[in-house]
Amino acid sequence: MARLREAGYRTGTALPDTAELTALLEQNGRNMEEWSPGELAGMVSRGRVTLLPMAQYKRWFDALPAAFRQSVLAAWGPPERNPLMRVGAPPLRAPWTARTTP
Repeated sequence: MARLREAGYRTGTALPDTAELTALLEQNGRNMEEWSPGELAGMVSRGRVTLLPMAQYKRWFDALPAAFRQSVLAAWGPPERNPLMRVGAPPLRAPWTARTTP
C-alpha cells in the first residue's frame, strides 16, 4: 500500500490489515461470469464495482505507449474477446473500495 501511495494512488489514511485486505479482495476483487449475473449486480448496487464502458477503456488504453499496448495485447488479446465481457456493449468490471476513487 505504501508503494501505491508513493506512486500517487489514493489509499486512504488507514491501511487494511491482512484479514481486511483478504476479505476485500474475496468480496470485490473478482470477475463474474455470465452464470452469476445476480452476484455482479449485487456488487454494483453495493458500490463495490464500477462498470467501465468499453469505449472509455479503449480511450485510456489508446493513450498508453504503443510498446506497452502491444505487450498487453500479446499477453491477453483484445478486450472484446475476453470471455468475462458481457454480450453486446461489454463493460469492464473495475473492483474498488471506499479507500479508492473509481
